[in-house]
Amino acid sequence: MPPARRLLLHIGHPKTGTTSLQETLQWSHECLLGQSILHPQTDGSEPGNNKDLAPHFLGPPAAGSSNPGRDTTRDQNDPTRTARAWDRFVSELHDRRPDTVVISSEYLFRAIRPAQRAHFSATLRSIATDLEIIAYLRSPASFYLSALNQRLKFYRPVRVRQGCWLRPVLEPMMQLPPARVSLNLYDRSLMTGGDTVQDFFARYLPDFDTARLTRVERERNTTISTEAMALLQASHCGELDLSQNKHRAARAICEADRGIPYPTLPDYYPEARQAAINRASADLLWLRDVHDLTFPDIDYGRIRPAPGHDPMSGPPRIEDICPIDPQRKAELLALARRNIRGVQ
Repeated sequence: MPPARRLLLHIGHPKTGTTSLQETLQWSHECLLGQSILHPQTDGSEPGNNKDLAPHFLGPPAAGSSNPGRDTTRDQNDPTRTARAWDRFVSELHDRRPDTVVISSEYLFRAIRPAQRAHFSATLRSIATDLEIIAYLRSPASFYLSALNQRLKFYRPVRVRQGCWLRPVLEPMMQLPPARVSLNLYDRSLMTGGDTVQDFFARYLPDFDTARLTRVERERNTTISTEAMALLQASHCGELDLSQNKHRAARAICEADRGIPYPTLPDYYPEARQAAINRASADLLWLRDVHDLTFPDIDYGRIRPAPGHDPMSGPPRIEDICPIDPQRKAELLALARRNIRGVQ
């Protein structure tokens, strides 16, 4: 018999409140154990993210597998660290024999290859008998703009979002016996408490008193203005030379963005927004037709699977897809230059 009765495997996807949920699970470790709920604690800069366990689920072929939801250049696992994390988890699992295990990592939001399925399924069954894979899904236009904002803020290149990436991840997981897959829309108007943490506990751990959870409010994943996004993109592409140290240039732009009022918050031009939706048409129609899931912010009657002009067909320029205040952009650039001179 597996050590636990139930496993909740939360796989994201990214940009759906995963950081908040993972940190809450980490900081609430002891009170969760008091209710026979085990969340494996983690080390490092992402508290509560069980990313070191993820490669064990996927097995040896994982290093080259497709991972549509993550930046694969940052997703290289250390086998020694993975083995150490897994051994620590298994030891605690057998010592405590909890009723419920909660594992959370968006690094598991990846397409499972046929050769990996048997190993993935066996790993699930080694933990518990009642197996549930949980995904929160964000509307594609909203997801892409949020991800684009974060990529630029951390000085990563803009990339084209592939059209179909939810179904290739979720459908293979739905074919993993005996696990079931639970899909939820990440929309604050539909979520309990308008919050991933509250919604997760209400759906999957309803008997737990969430007032006992330890939640640390901190400034994470802050949004930068479209003016800052445009300057960061120009700096990354070599069109703007603020400093030979590009990361110093990025910090100067973000610092200046916080110092100038009236930022233009990221939003699409209507044509660009519809193009982002059209690119995701295969996923959207699959979720609607097969799983009866529709995003409230999308007019499904306007979806065109094969659009004519597509501003998302290549890495988009921020100015082409989002409104920008040119005067604020100029002020932002001037302040960023002063910031650079002040530290050199």
